[in-house]
Amino acid sequence: SGQSALMYASDDGHAEVLWMLLDHDDVDINFVNGKGMTTLSYAIRNDDLETVRLLSERNDIIIEKDVEYSIHHKKFAALATILESQATYISTNDVSVEFKWFGKYLKHESAMNMLGVDLPVEVQDGNLVQRQDYSYSWASFMDATHPVDVNVRLSCLESILKDEKFASCSHDLLRELAFGKDKHGRQVIQVTDAATRKYLNERLFYCGRYEIFEGPPVHMSNTAVVVMAYDHGICTQLFQQHKNNHGNLDVNGFIKCNKVLGRVKGNQKREKEKWRAEFQLWDKSYNGSLSEGEYLNYCRHHFGGKLKVSLKFMRKSNEYDREIKTREQLQSDVVLHQLLSVEQSLFQAHLRTLKINRDFSMANFRHVLVLPAAECSLEDIFLKERPDCNKTKSLLTEVLLGIEVLHKQDLVHGDLKKLNVLRVQNQLKLIDFDAAVRIYEPLGAKVSSGILPPEMFHNLETADDVEKYNTYWGRESHEISKLKRTQVNSTYVVKAYRDGCDVSTLPYSLIKASTAVDMWSFGCMMFQMLSGEELVPTDINQNVRLDRMHKAATWTDEKLRQRIDEFIVGEDANDLVKRLLVVDPTERWSATAVLRHPYFTGIQDTSALTNAMEELIQNQAKVLSSLSELHEGDNMHHKTQKNSIEEVKTAFFDLQNEMVSRLSGRSVVINFDKLGKSTLMYASEKGQAIVVRMLLDHGGVDINVVDNWGKSALMYASKNGHAIVVRMLLDHGGVDINVVDKRGSCERSVGVNFDRRNG
Repeated sequence: SGQSALMYASDDGHAEVLWMLLDHDDVDINFVNGKGMTTLSYAIRNDDLETVRLLSERNDIIIEKDVEYSIHHKKFAALATILESQATYISTNDVSVEFKWFGKYLKHESAMNMLGVDLPVEVQDGNLVQRQDYSYSWASFMDATHPVDVNVRLSCLESILKDEKFASCSHDLLRELAFGKDKHGRQVIQVTDAATRKYLNERLFYCGRYEIFEGPPVHMSNTAVVVMAYDHGICTQLFQQHKNNHGNLDVNGFIKCNKVLGRVKGNQKREKEKWRAEFQLWDKSYNGSLSEGEYLNYCRHHFGGKLKVSLKFMRKSNEYDREIKTREQLQSDVVLHQLLSVEQSLFQAHLRTLKINRDFSMANFRHVLVLPAAECSLEDIFLKERPDCNKTKSLLTEVLLGIEVLHKQDLVHGDLKKLNVLRVQNQLKLIDFDAAVRIYEPLGAKVSSGILPPEMFHNLETADDVEKYNTYWGRESHEISKLKRTQVNSTYVVKAYRDGCDVSTLPYSLIKASTAVDMWSFGCMMFQMLSGEELVPTDINQNVRLDRMHKAATWTDEKLRQRIDEFIVGEDANDLVKRLLVVDPTERWSATAVLRHPYFTGIQDTSALTNAMEELIQNQAKVLSSLSELHEGDNMHHKTQKNSIEEVKTAFFDLQNEMVSRLSGRSVVINFDKLGKSTLMYASEKGQAIVVRMLLDHGGVDINVVDNWGKSALMYASKNGHAIVVRMLLDHGGVDINVVDKRGSCERSVGVNFDRRNG
């Protein structure tokens, strides 16, 4: 076999002899015998790790063949021992397979020697570049399914990050090591163990959780900064919130988590069945629950274990408090709700070092709101998608429904503009409630002057007014000096105020919040979306340009009508905008009334039809009176009586035909008066069964619509004891018999009396 003395000593485990031979200068430590074996090979074969270590520490040893021998014969303890002293590239077709076997033998030194020659990146000319011959050693080493000691992972990660050769690009190196991918396309940070992931998160992300996007913020003002980020902690927090008493997630908790993450689109039965099936797919133990590990694996599989969010940093605590308070009162899908997050104290603790776009300090924006990321704002939709007339109407309807929800809660948004309406999962949502207040509370702590009604402006007519204004606002406002340069005869300002300051020193009285302010703002939005022109020119934040403040403050109804007529061509749209952009706040329509306008409903004005119905009612009364007189006339000749009856019937049916004729030319036959009362309601209230039948047969009638008092057609018929009309309405189908009016009555209760009278 051609073995040397050194080989015999190694093969037989004679350590003392081995030492003596190695001390001799002429010994050939790399001699290969006829079997292809070296001295080190024999030590490896015999699992003699002390001899392996002794030989590996020699500077003159060549280890490549012995490394291959170790891998081929699965002598992984010996391989790890070799790597403690020798840096080498492990040439194998599947490094990850080998890590499963020898990972548990790795120590810090052996791991560093192996990784040092196969990191995913290297430095060339001072720049970090991808290694061309990378064989995924780093990704396999970091994989939590491989039996590498967690402490070894962490110590190696720290050592690499502190390596002097990476000093000029340490931040980029951290990202490459964390977000580099394994051979299956999975990011290292996703597949590593929890402790190592926590270490990476704390150095990569704001608060160890939020991966803020590079580049400028999506919004910046004096009071707020909004940036986009990935939330890497939301899945764990959701699991903790919705887990059951056994510490696991049942199917209901699973659905709740996915709803927050935006994966559940509704509560329909089919949707729930879909998610139950998904739950069963990931319930690997078939015990009706998911462990935290199983749920996080599910999250990583479907969306990388992270959620795209918006971080809103706010400067003023009172605006933050207002926003939070308003959101707590609104549990509706029309509002963009905040997400689970870290505590405000943790946000603030990390603000000192946070810089946006690498140079803008966030230290003064101490209050943070976390919201779902939006696709775009209504402003983006308007400018980039250029919606047609029908799409514009649909968008405005969604906004209006949101306003209606706020107003029903006695809340005024106070800053209703396209930038504060976002599209999320194909639905429009209202945002920015830092200006919102309850009705009758002072309005003006935060405003966008370009969407404010005339009553929100004040003219500083005297020097004393100017002095008071300047004194109140101090250096925070340069508005007066600019106004003086642009307007000679007037200095108009917004009736705003500053939280925490004595408003009694202002030269004007504050306006109490009313829904009419929001409706003017909605009118401005509608005007621009229909015409492409602003009511008054504004800047990027929708504040009035200084040279147009006078115009914004001094609108008259005549001037408004002229501008609307100039730009709004559609008859219904023109009419509706005129009902919103009205100088007198009490004359502006409410959100509920606007939703019933023909522009949104497609229902044309049928006031003439209502008048005809009233005429029919009156004439029918006359007909019935005549019939009664005829029947009571004992002395009237039978033929004369018969002819008279026929004449009355003819007149009655002629009136019916006239009604049918009036109906036949109309697509929809509902009319709402100022009380929100429809033609069907009037007919039901009067007990006009024929008219009710014609209206129901004609189609297009919303049988459940209610007026301003919350009463429906069925309620009016029930209240007045019109049993035939009630039967017609019930037989028509789809009627809501349990609707309750604003006084708490319902059809079943108000109908009790006539039910008793009529059996």
